[in-house]
Amino acid sequence: MVAAHVEATDFINQNPAAALKIGVKYTGMDAQTVGLAMKNVKYTYRLSVAGEEEYVHFLAKLGYIKVKDSKEFVGKFLNSKILAEILAK
Repeated sequence: MVAAHVEATDFINQNPAAALKIGVKYTGMDAQTVGLAMKNVKYTYRLSVAGEEEYVHFLAKLGYIKVKDSKEFVGKFLNSKILAEILAK
């Protein structure tokens, strides 16, 4: 998951127009709204556990994933040791 986060972060930062299209497709929001939201997010390798939990809850609410407890779910796959190794490079 951490490696996918790093790859996604690089993609968003290097391809903002393509990232915007993906955001529109998966949120159902218009490009202007998604674009404004994207401007307020700092895309970095540093993960926010609370942010990940919120995002998992959001995906579950949209029906993209089925998760009963976002906190428990995130705790199972988010390994902070791997992130520390990536940030040390």
